[in-house]
Amino acid sequence: MQEIQLQTDLKYRRNLLTVMAFAGFFGGVALASINIAREMWVIVTYELIYAAYSLIMARFTRTATNLTAVALLLVIPFFSIVLFAISIQQTALTICMWILTIPIVSYLFLGSRLGLAVSVIYVSAGMYLYFMRLKNTPEVSTMTIDLNVVVSTLAVMACAHFYEAGRERAQAKLIALAGTDPLTGLANRMRLEQEFKRLRYSSKRYQMPLSLAVIDLDFSKKLTTLTAIAVAITPSLRSLLFSEKACDKRILWRVPAVKNLWW
Repeated sequence: MQEIQLQTDLKYRRNLLTVMAFAGFFGGVALASINIAREMWVIVTYELIYAAYSLIMARFTRTATNLTAVALLLVIPFFSIVLFAISIQQTALTICMWILTIPIVSYLFLGSRLGLAVSVIYVSAGMYLYFMRLKNTPEVSTMTIDLNVVVSTLAVMACAHFYEAGRERAQAKLIALAGTDPLTGLANRMRLEQEFKRLRYSSKRYQMPLSLAVIDLDFSKKLTTLTAIAVAITPSLRSLLFSEKACDKRILWRVPAVKNLWW
């Protein structure tokens, strides 16, 4: 099941990274066009470089296997440009609102754990640069504005963290349910195919023999029917109508001889 989850997660993040790369290209070109009119040549240079860089990275997202490294190569330069723009006095103060995008992008492309680490680092750096900039412009700094910026940033980070963590748990649960028989709790055919594929790949890689044993359990249909009836009735009637060994699902299906069978 880990292989299924990995393939699903890779496809999901690969699509996100492709969108991120093209968004970085078009966004960099658009922002550079605006800043050319404002004659902010340093920012224009960085934005055009990042636009070209994003277009190149868009090709690697389709074939790369280590998508975490690709995501870091995309988001780290983006966050660095945001921090650099915040530190420049010539940019508008509203540039600081880009800090709110840091946790969203981090969790979206890096997952809950790495996204949390990157968010804490860059959000902290962004808030530091923001307050350092306000020291040079005290006329626009008020307690209300500062508090709104801090609270909104923390709220976005918290929401992004809980959303991504919940999404990962829900995805893992759905994949586990897809590979499990709901009645017996045993692995189904899809799980067998995935596990066999993984073991066959491991056997070829490490040059180790691989054996497959198939066991045919007689009267399995009767056992399944008996278990379904036992699960449906109440515990009090169960003890009267059936013996505990025959109808208790935990004893019937969790013995070592049956636990690892695929139906």
